[in-house]
Order: sequence, then C-alpha cells, then structure tokens
Amino acid sequence: MKQILVIEDEQSVRANILKILEFEGFKTIEAENGEVGVRLAREFLPDLIFCDIMMPVLNGYEVQMELGEDPRTNTIPFIFLTAKAERDDIRLAMNLGADDYLAKPFNRDELLESVFSRLDKNAKIQKKFRKKVNNIRNSITSSLPAELLVPLGNVRLFLEQLEGTTDIILPLPMREKLQECIDSSVQLERIIQNFLFYSLLEIARHDSEQAKAIKGWSTIETSRVIREISSIKALEAQRSEDLLLDLQSAKIQILEANFVKIIEEVLDNAFKFSSPGSIVQVKSSVDSGDLKILISDQGQGLSGTQVNAIATCKPLSHRLQGQSYIGLGLPIAKRLAEIHQGCFEIRCDNNFTEVEIRLPIVLEPQNSGERKGSEWIDSMESVSKKF
Repeated sequence: MKQILVIEDEQSVRANILKILEFEGFKTIEAENGEVGVRLAREFLPDLIFCDIMMPVLNGYEVQMELGEDPRTNTIPFIFLTAKAERDDIRLAMNLGADDYLAKPFNRDELLESVFSRLDKNAKIQKKFRKKVNNIRNSITSSLPAELLVPLGNVRLFLEQLEGTTDIILPLPMREKLQECIDSSVQLERIIQNFLFYSLLEIARHDSEQAKAIKGWSTIETSRVIREISSIKALEAQRSEDLLLDLQSAKIQILEANFVKIIEEVLDNAFKFSSPGSIVQVKSSVDSGDLKILISDQGQGLSGTQVNAIATCKPLSHRLQGQSYIGLGLPIAKRLAEIHQGCFEIRCDNNFTEVEIRLPIVLEPQNSGERKGSEWIDSMESVSKKF
C-alpha cells in the first residue's frame, strides 16, 4: 500500500484530500505545518508528498529545500498545493525540485491524476535505479572472489583444529605464533564482513527500500546490551579491569543487531588505540528525549583528516604497530546511527578521544515483542554465514 504525506495548514482542505486518498486505498499521514511535515517525512519516508506553500513555521519552499538536502528524502515525489499560480511561483517551485504543481481549487480527478502520474513515473525511475544498484551489488560481490574466501575458511579451520589437538605438543613460541595466525584470520574475516556491511549501507543511501529494511526495529533495553557488549570487547582485549561503566536504563527502537554493531565498533576502536592500564569509559543517560552514550579512551586519538572522513562516512586510513590498514567500523557506526534518526560525533584532544552517540528513546509503552526488519537481519546473517 502506497503511503502519502499531506502537509497542509488548513484543516478542512487537509481533511478533504485525506478522504479522497484513503477512499482510493492509499495510506495517509497528515501534518498541520511544515516543521511537522519535515519530521514525518524523515520518519516514515512516504511514497509521495503533497505540500501547501503558504504555511506557518516552515513554508512549502522551505520544506522542499530541507527535504531536498536529505539523501533519504530527496527522491520522494513532491507536489505543491497552493492558491498562488503565478508563473514566477511555478518556476520557483520547479527550480527547488518539485515534481508537480496543483493549483487550488482542484477537483478529485485532478488530484488523483497528479498522484497516479507521479507514482508511475517514480516507479519507472526506481526500477531503473534498482537495476543499477544490482549491478553495483554484483560488482561488489565479484570483488571478493571465492578464491579468497574459501582458502580463508580452510586456513582458519586448520589452525583451530591444530590449536585444539592433543596429539602434537608444540613449543611455546610456536603456539604463540599459531595464536597470532588464528587472530589474523579472525581479523581478516571481520574486515570482509565490514566491507560488505559498509557497501550495503552505501547502497541504502540511494535506495529507499533498502533504507527501510535497515531501519526495521525492535524495542530494546539499552543498558543490558551495552553492558554485555562492553564486557565482551574488554575481555577480547584482555582489559576487563580497564572498563568503567556508568549506565542509565532506557528503551529505544532499533534492531538489536544494529545497536550492537554501533557499540562494538566504537569500543573496538577505543581498546585498540589506547594502552593497557588506561581507562575506557562508557556512560549512558537520557537527555532531551535521546539516549546519550559517551565512550571515551585515553589513546592516541584521531587526526583532523580522520575525523572529517568519519563525518562524511568515508573509510579511514590507520596506522597500528607500524602497519597501515583501512578502518570501516566508525563510518559504519555513524551511518547506522543516522539511519535511526540519531547523531554520531567524535571529539579528540591530546591522548583523549570521546565518541557521543544519540538515539531517540521510546516515550510511550511499546510491545517489546514486536520485531520488524527481519529481511535486513536475514541478509546480514547470510553475509556472516559466507565466512
């Protein structure tokens, strides 16, 4: 069922439009002013938007400008509604990216003709774009050929079997080298998984269906998840004594797998780039309707170039123990936070790094058993199974 957002400050006009659309089988969302309309457009990602021009708070032109700057909403068909039908007004509307212009008063047939015309045109564009997306996806898959993945799986399996055998007693130096090889295979597996994850997120920037799938949610209690993931990452780094937790309970709507990914990538970076014996702190609190998470460490920090790369969700170039590698974890965490209407910010100083993550909390009781976005979970599980 197609979903249409109607942004109109006149209640009678808005009600009439909604009635016509609902009678035709469309699902509708209504907003009484431009500010509410922008928020609802970003939250629900409708299939089409009707928007009046002369409105309080934000007028129609300002609504179109805001939505046009957001990659999640700038491809949604946008139709202006107004009593103003001067040539200059029409030209301005079209220059801002509007798809159509419906002058008041209009009748039922004119309204529906505009709706079906725009939806049909957008469907053709989406079909063409999905073909391009599939080509990109196939290109990504071909860049990770089976001759790389199969040997990795075989090598890791052999190393783990060798480590667990009791038939061969290896000298301590060889056992240490064996463990290094196992750790390296695990790291390579994670790099490949993050590469695929990052690629899916990049595709979602221009594919509204993929974005909706990623944004699927369940209601989770955050302190439990943060505590569990923090303990696991500290144990993996052999730094359980360095972990300091100060957590406030809160509930948010997000796939638990996505929330886990955000936290574990930031913590992995914090432990990796700080020295044993220094504190890695995780704090969470409720602030202005958001869950605010602060993860800080006393490590080497990030350069201005690296911080700017994260701000644009680009891969990072790191040096660790004299070796260079590409980091995708923090850009992935930032992109996931933003997909869920959150924020991700990094602050660095000498020997100090702090990451602030904000995600909107659940303000009303929700059915914690409800779960959406299963297709996204299934797709990510299938990625993991490949390795």
